[in-house]
Amino acid sequence: MEALILPEIDFAKCTCCGVCEILCPEHAIEVQDTGPVFIRPQACIYCGLCESSCPEHAVILRYAIVWEDLS
Repeated sequence: MEALILPEIDFAKCTCCGVCEILCPEHAIEVQDTGPVFIRPQACIYCGLCESSCPEHAVILRYAIVWEDLS
């Protein structure tokens, strides 16, 4: 089974405004009383809309840098 990599939510910054939920094209995230929850984590396509649209900068997408040996 492959591990899911999901955007990280900084709950200390999140105001539960709902922008991430509204803009998620895959409806993977839902804002609940406690904050954003990935209700359909397998649907997240890591598009970055939640990160770029968050007015509080509470969403972070981590990327791995992979070096390919071309020799």
